[in-house]
Amino acid sequence: MVIMMAGSRTTFVMSKVFGAAVVSAAVALVGSLGAWGILVSTGLLDGRLWVPGLTVLILGRSAAVVAWGVVGTCTVLTTRSQTAAITLILTVPFVAETAVRTLARQVGGTLEGVTRLLPFASIDALVPVPPGSTLFEEPVNSPETACTVVGCFLALLLTASTRRA
Repeated sequence: MVIMMAGSRTTFVMSKVFGAAVVSAAVALVGSLGAWGILVSTGLLDGRLWVPGLTVLILGRSAAVVAWGVVGTCTVLTTRSQTAAITLILTVPFVAETAVRTLARQVGGTLEGVTRLLPFASIDALVPVPPGSTLFEEPVNSPETACTVVGCFLALLLTASTRRA
């Protein structure tokens, strides 16, 4: 009986974690690719321009959102300490953002007219982006981080709202 209950709880947690990953990935990809599509369709960005740094940002940010959705959901479902859950959930996105920006900076590339990238972009003049550039440096309270935060909290709300006592 105890084994069946433990199995049931594990299945419940895994289903919620899977739900968090799916919702988080959808939010990240739609936000990133949607913003890029808008820039291309309005002529603000050349659609033929696809550089490694941009790919890293899209895939890296998507992975970061998925990771946060999974970590946050696991934390909400398994911990009894609200302080620990809140600390972990608020720490992960900033660590992930820093890692993604650092990797994009190392990859580099050349971007036309983009100074801040996905999912919200500011337009500027032609900007070469050599490896090691500080173009991907941005404040932690940037619109990009805000979008990531909103997406992850949506995932957490959708997947952890039915938490069992």
